[in-house]
Amino acid sequence: MIYTIRKHTHRAKPVRIGLYIGGKVITKQVVFTPSCRYYLNPEDQSDINKLFGIGYLWSHHRNSARFGWRYNEITDRIELFAYCYICGHREAKFITAVQIGEKITCKLTAMRHEEYHFEVTREDGGYFYHAVKKPHHNWIGFPLGVYFGGNKTAPETIKIEMR
Repeated sequence: MIYTIRKHTHRAKPVRIGLYIGGKVITKQVVFTPSCRYYLNPEDQSDINKLFGIGYLWSHHRNSARFGWRYNEITDRIELFAYCYICGHREAKFITAVQIGEKITCKLTAMRHEEYHFEVTREDGGYFYHAVKKPHHNWIGFPLGVYFGGNKTAPETIKIEMR
């Protein structure tokens, strides 16, 4: 499926809705297309966009876990992050960088244990992992989808293949 963020917007179409009770393991195959190259002013270029994840009631700005991404114009790669809100505190940890057009598998595990697990597997067999400690919180969750920003909207139409 192609997720499209139209120029001057934040959210991608199609929008996914749903409800999760208890833990969740979400695995997606992802390809960042050449349209994912974008250029903003230097301070906004380092903002982290969102790929997919899970938020918990009542606010994903209180407790959530997502894969984040941004384009690095110097290396011409997509940087991937573990992007979480833990009791209202935002935390972003670098996982790895991938090439435009490279097929990767991203796996997010949000179970009842005390960590979120972020895993990225590349086609060449490269494997990257990061864990983020989390509190016990409401276990009624909802899917979080593709979102551009930070505070800026997409400067061009961006397309991401994800299934």
